[in-house]
Amino acid sequence: MKTLTVKIPDELDLTLQAVAEKRGERKSVVVRTALENFVSSSEAITPHSCLELAKDLVGTIKGPEDLSHNKKHLKGYGQ
Repeated sequence: MKTLTVKIPDELDLTLQAVAEKRGERKSVVVRTALENFVSSSEAITPHSCLELAKDLVGTIKGPEDLSHNKKHLKGYGQ
């Protein structure tokens, strides 16, 4: 198991200590549980498609709609 050092304000430490005592657990267990809950419900780590990542850009540029599959647009490409 890895060790992580985190600085927290005194007031948060007092609250954490109270929660740990109420649950009959060590502070590290309470923090680990809270972190696991946060990470598992966080949208920040949800994988997104390229379309989802660029959805605010879709449709903002005018041009041919068939650019990716119409061979006439590829003539001379890479030369």
